[in-house]
Amino acid sequence: MPLPSTGPRAHHVKRVQMPQEDGWTMVTHTSGRRSGLNQSKDFSHPQRIADFAEEVDQLRNRGLPRAEFDAEHKRLRKEWGYYVPTETKEGLTVTKLVEEYNQMKKRWDETHFAVELRLMILDKAPWNVGEAIAFGTGSFCIDSENRFRSLWQLVLFMHVIKYLSRDGSTIALYAQEPLFHELDEQFLRELNVSVLHGDAASYIKPTSFVYSPFMDWSILLPKILKDKDPMLYVGNRVYPDVKPFANADVMKKLNKKPPSTSIEDCNDIARKFRKHREGIKFPKFELHGTALEGIEMYRKSRPED
Repeated sequence: MPLPSTGPRAHHVKRVQMPQEDGWTMVTHTSGRRSGLNQSKDFSHPQRIADFAEEVDQLRNRGLPRAEFDAEHKRLRKEWGYYVPTETKEGLTVTKLVEEYNQMKKRWDETHFAVELRLMILDKAPWNVGEAIAFGTGSFCIDSENRFRSLWQLVLFMHVIKYLSRDGSTIALYAQEPLFHELDEQFLRELNVSVLHGDAASYIKPTSFVYSPFMDWSILLPKILKDKDPMLYVGNRVYPDVKPFANADVMKKLNKKPPSTSIEDCNDIARKFRKHREGIKFPKFELHGTALEGIEMYRKSRPED
């Protein structure tokens, strides 16, 4: 997500807001140039993403040989309407992925974004984080332009870890993404990140750093943040006062099933999460226009604060 520059050549990207039946707004991006990708996971309804993820977990639990699993995984993607490529980028290996990642880290360290973020994190020390879980980064190896966006999001995750653990503490690292390929998992193991299947939210503790870049609200709130009190959260802004809005035409196109969590319940989850937290907006990331745009940081308030 060859040696990387900043990903695909810069082009106009338009943010599109699609009101959802349960009140949350799904933010997608449209490209100013034609692309053979048609749609990515950002264009699927959040409940469909959650249902798809459950089917993938059931598939993993069957213990199929890798070739058979890949074939079934590809069939599921087609069945659920994931019109993104399922094959990895030709010639990409774990070694090459690590090289891409390391080069992107070097470029990252020279950015204004990295300097500002380092000051933001160090200014709030000490952290006492014991585990970090990344949700929904996307695949780093699937042959699509989105993989560079995913790699930048991974660089941010690991950059935060670097400063959370600068006192010498050891932080257990985890990630969950239903679109991960075997190559993604091998690559993450090289970074000492364990891939989780099943209920990854159960790993969240009061000492956790939760990272969820651009996760849809109808998944983030009821499935990840509900009844959780992590030390640090980095991801979408958590809105506590979204109003219901129904767009019949949009919902019909998305083939949406009834929401599993009401808008009132989602608002309540958001209010509880924000009660002792204040969002800090991240600066603009100059190397990739949409990779990190709109991400914020939330930390539990301490008595001295």
